[in-house]
Amino acid sequence: MVQLILIFCLAGNPNSCKEIRPVTEDINSPMACMTMGQIVAINEMKQRLSLQGYVLSKWRCEFGRRPEREL
Repeated sequence: MVQLILIFCLAGNPNSCKEIRPVTEDINSPMACMTMGQIVAINEMKQRLSLQGYVLSKWRCEFGRRPEREL
């Protein structure tokens, strides 16, 4: 399994960051994870009010079992 991890940091304080692991059915390979990371990040920013004032700092892909719930 491939898990996308998005790192959002406050625009005014880049040391204050949040890690989000969105649950996505479309990401099922390393290539899909790398190419779709930015698209998923944009959708997360639109849907989550808690990300107001945050910018996407980076994303990465992890391999293995997905967590049962979103962090």
